[in-house]
This record gives sequence, C-alpha cells and structure tokens, in this order.
Amino acid sequence: FLTWWAHTALGISPLLFVPVGVGVMTHLALISAFGLRMLLTIVLSTWLGLAVTALVLRALTRRSQAPQEN
Repeated sequence: FLTWWAHTALGISPLLFVPVGVGVMTHLALISAFGLRMLLTIVLSTWLGLAVTALVLRALTRRSQAPQEN
C-alpha cells in the first residue's frame, strides 16, 4: 500500500505546483513591489503560530501532569 501511495502522490504532485507557478507569473509586478513585505508577514505569522501552539501545548501538558484530586 505504501509503495502505491508514494507513486500516486509523486504522480499528482506537479498538479499542486502549477497553480502556484501560474499565480507567481501572473502577479509578478505585485510580488516585486510587495514581495519583501509578504515574506516578512509570512515569516512572522509562522513564528507567531508556532509560539502560540507551543504555549498551548505547554499549558495542556502541565495541566495533565498536575496531581489529580479525588
């Protein structure tokens, strides 16, 4: 099953990248004008999402490890 899935996924993976390539080529002027801001926004929002996820995981882990009262 795993071999079949790997071959299938590799076969259709180019379909995932074609729309992105077309979008980049279509909006090249916008990307050249706002590319740095978009990159900064993507990086900062990714780091923010990772930080929030880590804090939530830490809080849930501490709560599950707290001594249970009967």
